Amino acid sequence: MHFLRLLDLGDVSQLTQYFLRNRAFHCEWSPLVEEGFYTDEFQRRRIEAYLQWNKAEREYRFGIFWPEGDSSLLIGLVNLVNIVRGVYLNGCFGYSMDEQYTGGGIMTASLSEAIAFAYNAAGLHRVEANIMPRNTASRKVLERTGFQRIGFSPRMIYINGVWEDHEMYAMTIEEWINFQAPKSL
Repeated sequence: MHFLRLLDLGDVSQLTQYFLRNRAFHCEWSPLVEEGFYTDEFQRRRIEAYLQWNKAEREYRFGIFWPEGDSSLLIGLVNLVNIVRGVYLNGCFGYSMDEQYTGGGIMTASLSEAIAFAYNAAGLHRVEANIMPRNTASRKVLERTGFQRIGFSPRMIYINGVWEDHEMYAMTIEEWINFQAPKSL
């Protein structure tokens, strides 16, 4: 069974291997990156920067791990970034999955855990996520976890060399509580 935890410096090598292993699979959904991105040194710098943002409660980056004997394998990522505090209390989710582990409900369960963290531990009131309209797998994950489509943003993010349209999804804590409530028959 998988488990979710915040990334730390001990995850550098696994993070590099995760990106290398899924380079072609993630290409359609990811920004272009420099070749150095696929090195331990680059990933170490990213985690070090993330840890500073985490300390300031502005960013949380989770790894999804699959137990393998005495260790575990990084098979996915859930990021809660762009956190704005004050009167907004909002954050934005992004996520990715190892190609070999897609379709089994792991991302839906992991995002659900991260949403609970956003509301219970991080104290947010609203979370959002943006996906390309053709990403049906991602849409299903968002809908299964309680997100609602709230809008459309043309040419929003530069992905794989193209300005891509995105559908915008969001959920407030009130909507999440209602979504989690047992449904009467």
